[in-house]
Amino acid sequence: MREPTDQEILDILAEECAEVIHIVSKIRRFGKYDCHPHTGECNQARLREEVLDVMAMIEWIQHREIMPPFLMDEVRNATKHKHDKVRRYLREQRYI
Repeated sequence: MREPTDQEILDILAEECAEVIHIVSKIRRFGKYDCHPHTGECNQARLREEVLDVMAMIEWIQHREIMPPFLMDEVRNATKHKHDKVRRYLREQRYI
């Protein structure tokens, strides 16, 4: 079994991100506890699964050195910065 190329890894990452977008749309339309009529899988569980798939692909692109690995301090700082930015944006939009 061959290893995927860098291009294939990036293509799969993009597909996984699109799947997150798709399930987010389902949650917005039907709610996080709504379940798929054929599989019985709930939207909340599907979102978790898709986000884990994205995380797996991010780990792979870091392992292949397509992108350097994140440092834990970087993750904490970026998380805080993003949360602050969203709150500031929402405040300015008068949604909070």
